[in-house]
Amino acid sequence: MNYISLLTVAALITNSCYAAWVEKTLPDLTLKEKIGQLFVVSAASDFGAETTTLAQQFSLERDSMKPPYIEKLIREHAIGGVIFLMKSTPEKQMALTNHFQELSKLPLLICLDAEWGLTMRLNETMRFPRNMTLGALQDEQLVFQLGKEIGRQCRAIGVHVNLAPVVDVNNNTQNVVISDRSFGEDKERVARLGNAYAAGLRASAVLDCAKHFPGHGDTSVDSHHALPCINHTPAHMEETELYPFKQLIAHGVEAIMMAHLDVPAFDATHTPSSLSYPIVTELLKNKLGFKGLVISDGLNMGALKSYGQGDIELKAVCAGTDILLCPTDVPRAIGLIEQAVLDGRIPREELDAKVLKILKAKESAGLHRHRQIDIPQALKSIMTDEARALKKELYQKALTLVRNNQALPINTQEVPVIQIGGVQGAPFVISFAVVYYQPVQASQEEVDKLLEKIKGITRVVIGIFEMNKFAHKNFGLSESALTLIKKLKELQKQVILTLFGNAYSLRNFGDEAAILVAYEDDPDAQCAAAEVLRGTLKAQGKLPVSASEQFTVGCSV
Repeated sequence: MNYISLLTVAALITNSCYAAWVEKTLPDLTLKEKIGQLFVVSAASDFGAETTTLAQQFSLERDSMKPPYIEKLIREHAIGGVIFLMKSTPEKQMALTNHFQELSKLPLLICLDAEWGLTMRLNETMRFPRNMTLGALQDEQLVFQLGKEIGRQCRAIGVHVNLAPVVDVNNNTQNVVISDRSFGEDKERVARLGNAYAAGLRASAVLDCAKHFPGHGDTSVDSHHALPCINHTPAHMEETELYPFKQLIAHGVEAIMMAHLDVPAFDATHTPSSLSYPIVTELLKNKLGFKGLVISDGLNMGALKSYGQGDIELKAVCAGTDILLCPTDVPRAIGLIEQAVLDGRIPREELDAKVLKILKAKESAGLHRHRQIDIPQALKSIMTDEARALKKELYQKALTLVRNNQALPINTQEVPVIQIGGVQGAPFVISFAVVYYQPVQASQEEVDKLLEKIKGITRVVIGIFEMNKFAHKNFGLSESALTLIKKLKELQKQVILTLFGNAYSLRNFGDEAAILVAYEDDPDAQCAAAEVLRGTLKAQGKLPVSASEQFTVGCSV
């Protein structure tokens, strides 16, 4: 029996337990309390400089994320949950979670963006590979194990909803907000890995949430700042962007997050998809048959800046959304939604259906029985030897050798390495007898001096660090690094290149003696890359994206 069928059995058993608490709770709620359950507000458990920077990025007011304001929303507006957005530590977040849970009449649904683990939002936690790295894997079971482990860690610290996996098909190299958060550009591979990750979360009793519907992959605008437009035909959207979502719906995904996109193929009025009845209700719910929780993306994002605070939330509810994430003005929004219910614009039975789904999610998480976290025990269980071993294996098996012109393996005692950027003495270079370091932004004089030092050498390894996912910044590749590589090749040197960053950066290369893509600069990825060069580990990954005519999806040696 595979993991999906096991989860199906578990779901049947769980569903049979529904009724008592949910059916008893719903009738006892006032209209305002029911409306309050739709709101999941943004909070921070730490307020350092990093929080201020992130608050500005997300267009959030610091005070609106502080405990006193959240406490007020809990007491006066019966909000349904909290999403912790800013960087903190597990201990601080858990302490605040316990405090909020104690104040709330109904248990709160705690949400977190933990796509590549708790470290996406919490310091002192384990960083797992991002989706592009996972997209190189040839073993879906490993992705299931990853989802299960991330889910276990979420449960340990009192998080019930992981806003993952991202199942956008990233078919635009200029994408500034998805890119390495996607499993790649092969829709079928994205769907399979997305299903595996989601199933893993469910196996740990954490609500999974596929995002960003109807597909944020083919965009070059960041919806945190403006409204992207996807100008494809309905047929193209059905065939590509919607494909992974259809597959995850068929396999029981529990929640789907709406993107803020202008998609004329599905709504000719250019209404953002998150506020569009034709997209949320007619497409997602009616046509695709999704019965789970519909969660908005952050309603405070720049893509919706032309709409008034409070009006955004009302429009989202009218479109068919169940959970309002990061609302703009909770008191005003509740008032507007309440009036819409009293006016009959939002049927009471429709509101009850939304609240029923939310209460069932809370009951499924066991919150009706127990909502407090044992913090000392949780801190002990976050990182385990098993989790470390899984992380190491993921990075090892994702390594992708896209070119090898009889240049590998090498003897690291004989072949020198040039480390470009990163911390000097990085794990990647430890086994090399001769190491040269060059900063990312090296001067022409520094490049010339390095070339002089390796004048008599015929073969050299180059490891490039401090890369990023932004095409307009050429993925972090500096002119000095590209100049160095070009001159080495002109001097007939055998260049063995290792990229510790985005695979799209391969568009800059092609005729090197060997090219290994490690995707990230995590120490485990670095150690594994050195092993591949030495021949003690076989690179097993395949490219999840196309960077050029030479380096396409599935490329490997």
